[in-house]
Amino acid sequence: MSTVVDDPMVDPPEISDEEILTRCREIEARRRADLAEHIALLRELEKRKLYYADGHRDLAGYGRAEFRWADRDAKAHRDLERLCRNCPQVLDALTIGRVGSAQVFLLAKLARAPRVGIYVAEQIDDFLDHAAKLSFVAFEQYVIAWKCLMDQDGPDPDRAHRNRKASLGQTGLTGKFDVEGPATDHVRLKAMLAHFEEIEFHRDWDAAKAIHGDDVSADKLLRTSTQRRYDAFQELLRHVTLPKMVDPDLQDSETGDTDDSPEPDGPVTTVLNIVIDAESAVHGLEQLLGISSMAPVRSPFGPDRAFCHTFDGDPIALRDAVLAGLAGKIRIVLRGKDGLPTAMSSAQRLFTGAIRDAVLMTATHCTSDGCIVPATKCQTDHLVPASQGGETCVCNGGLACGHHNRWRYLAKVKVRRLADGIIATFRPDGTRIAPPM
Repeated sequence: MSTVVDDPMVDPPEISDEEILTRCREIEARRRADLAEHIALLRELEKRKLYYADGHRDLAGYGRAEFRWADRDAKAHRDLERLCRNCPQVLDALTIGRVGSAQVFLLAKLARAPRVGIYVAEQIDDFLDHAAKLSFVAFEQYVIAWKCLMDQDGPDPDRAHRNRKASLGQTGLTGKFDVEGPATDHVRLKAMLAHFEEIEFHRDWDAAKAIHGDDVSADKLLRTSTQRRYDAFQELLRHVTLPKMVDPDLQDSETGDTDDSPEPDGPVTTVLNIVIDAESAVHGLEQLLGISSMAPVRSPFGPDRAFCHTFDGDPIALRDAVLAGLAGKIRIVLRGKDGLPTAMSSAQRLFTGAIRDAVLMTATHCTSDGCIVPATKCQTDHLVPASQGGETCVCNGGLACGHHNRWRYLAKVKVRRLADGIIATFRPDGTRIAPPM
């Protein structure tokens, strides 16, 4: 008796491009529906406390034991069950595939946040509406910004300043430097470090290109990104200007003059831009003056939302933004209710081109679907090309990384800003790329 074995050399039935795309979309919808069904069953399991019989303390313990979940996954499912219990519309949106699993897990985590989590249920419909339309990166930035802005008047607004710390440690031949403090200090260091990281990257790229020629790629670079960041930090330290210290032993007792040593090069400077809406700026000033306005909670979405962040979307405390603007070391940009810049303060040094800066403020990363290149590394260009009558103005400006900026013209796609402020890309046949499910 012989057994027929499929010939491994025989190609499988050919699947059309359209069928591949359709099936991938169907599988993703099914995954969302399966998660919704699982959460519904976990809710019933929680209601009946079925895990008690096996000695589990809660739903997370049951998941760790029964399904071998990692602790973070077990807690994430427990928190999502609680959110769906309080907000059943989350389960409904997940069931029909309107929102993804990453978005609902993020909302579940937000609902557990101290002081602000209790307000998630009040705005859950807005959260779900924008979770369905925005990329995960944009939605996550909105969620983080909402959390920070909602907690501005928390019990300890000075905690980041008071608990600032830096530690140096060494284990054997390995040293470690750890710093923690206000977000304004973090984003300033981030901006300066990015300058040196770019220099280190180009050094690696040029060296690899000399060896591999046109076949050069990121995986052939000499150093990893984290190694380049470390070397960039060391290079940054080498550019620090140290103040002159007066050494009593070197001071001339008669003239009071000190030993003249060569002046070091000036420190590396950079411009940090903070984008803030007018109402938040007033609220930050009130915080600085100790005034409580009891302003109503504002929606975290839409062009008229409350926000205070850098070009790349890093949230900044309102009071810190006002202090930075008063100090004159950081450029503050006010945005109106339409989401477009209305005014900006001066800074120590400005970028070339005010319109380019204004366009940078309209998004925190490349506006092509699925791309997460930060705004400060993107190019600005016309949404409607100038050759087609597009104006050179902020309302017709958009961000795109170098790759997508070139691709848009080669692929002949159209990029438009929708009524809700979202940038959408349409194929030549008029269909939208990556529309909401």
